[in-house]
Amino acid sequence: MREDEVEALLKIDSAGLRVHKTYAGYEAEIFCPALRIETSLQNSVAFTGFSPHRQGAIANAWQKYQQFMSTEAGRAHLNDHDGQLMFRM
Repeated sequence: MREDEVEALLKIDSAGLRVHKTYAGYEAEIFCPALRIETSLQNSVAFTGFSPHRQGAIANAWQKYQQFMSTEAGRAHLNDHDGQLMFRM
C-alpha cells in the first residue's frame, strides 16, 4: 500500500500516521513510522516499524496495527468511533 492510502484508511478509524527519519550509527538512515490511535481520552496506542526504506517501515507498522484491530480491543475502538471493518476482510 502507498503511504497516502494508509493515511486515508487510518483517518476512517480516527487514527494517524507520522514518519520520522533517524540515524542508527554513522550515516545509516532508518525510518520510524508511528501509527497512533486514541483508545480513550487519556490513552493512545502507537504501532511502530523500523526499516531503512520508508515504505517498508510503514508496512511493518501497518501490519502491527492490523493485528491489533483484529483483537477485541481493536474492534471495540472501531465500534466506538464508527470505523469500518470492511477493508480488513
